[in-house]
Amino acid sequence: MKSDQKSYSQSKALWAITKASFKAIFANPSALFFSVLFPIIFILIFGAFGSSGGVSYRIALTANSDTSSAFYRGLKKSSVIKIVTYTDTADLNEDLIKGNLTAVLDIQSATDSLQKPITKVHVRSTTASSNTLGSFMPMLDYLRLKTESNKPDINLSSIQIEKPEVKAVRKYRQIDFILPGQLGFSVLFSTLFGIAFTFFGLREQLVLKRFYASPVNRINILIGIGASRLFFQLINVIVLIVFGHFVLNFT
Repeated sequence: MKSDQKSYSQSKALWAITKASFKAIFANPSALFFSVLFPIIFILIFGAFGSSGGVSYRIALTANSDTSSAFYRGLKKSSVIKIVTYTDTADLNEDLIKGNLTAVLDIQSATDSLQKPITKVHVRSTTASSNTLGSFMPMLDYLRLKTESNKPDINLSSIQIEKPEVKAVRKYRQIDFILPGQLGFSVLFSTLFGIAFTFFGLREQLVLKRFYASPVNRINILIGIGASRLFFQLINVIVLIVFGHFVLNFT
């Protein structure tokens, strides 16, 4: 009498391969170092030294600003002020909100109550640029004094710098730009090298040759190994985000 042969469970085999591959990742010190510790080290380094260097101010002007005034020429000659030109107002506002611009200046020519020419400078900024706006306003005042002291004509317009209009926005930190890049680097490294090195190791251990003798479907073996890498990378991303949030105030 023939005994009934029990069919081999491909789903159980898939789960077993996934668990075994997942445990093998944690048993590999190099995988933990390059996936978790290496991005953290880069984040700390870039966070500490990314903002080093001399002070400079990136500003923009409104479309109808008076570019023929002496004050504007003084801005262009300044070595610490860079005037950025935008063709799209939406891009300008986005950079201003993110803190990529110190301020937006509106330079207009007008007359005072005595009908004398004056140059009014309206400054618009956000709380995202509060770290540079505080030193930028004295710089503008210095340029005003310098321009007025060099007036060849007594009838040349005086300069009035109005109180800056500062809009409260979400505060961006440098880590807000560094951490997403490191997350992408970690995922890219795991995708390009992690899986490739896994199959290279399986080939060196002659495991790939045993695929033909295994009752497990070959596609299930590939899915199991890929799923384990996916779960590990998900944990890795969560660890990096938690580290950035609680240690570096990632928002």
